[in-house]
Amino acid sequence: MISNSCQKIGNQWLIPYPWKKNPEHLPDNRAIAEKKLEATERRLQRNPEHAAAYNRQIEELCEMKFSRKLTEEEIKNYKGPVHYISHHGIVRPGNESTPLRIVFNTSSNYK
Repeated sequence: MISNSCQKIGNQWLIPYPWKKNPEHLPDNRAIAEKKLEATERRLQRNPEHAAAYNRQIEELCEMKFSRKLTEEEIKNYKGPVHYISHHGIVRPGNESTPLRIVFNTSSNYK
């Protein structure tokens, strides 16, 4: 499945997420994803150093074009399924290059 869906674009590979279930059948979990994001933000506010490291990693994801912010028009016009993947930071003591690593929780259950 993965090898059939991989594409090389410039110097990077585009590999679609290998869903176990058709994402069209996943529930809209925005409410729980927002609560998890708020909890992550509260934890980061207590440690400015971790917050800065988290922010740098999010910026790197955007710079590398692994993620981007959607425009209001894209959000308004989208008619497909919606399911959010929450993320949080894992502290890595002793690692100076990445003292905090972002982890995406793809195994989170909702309904």
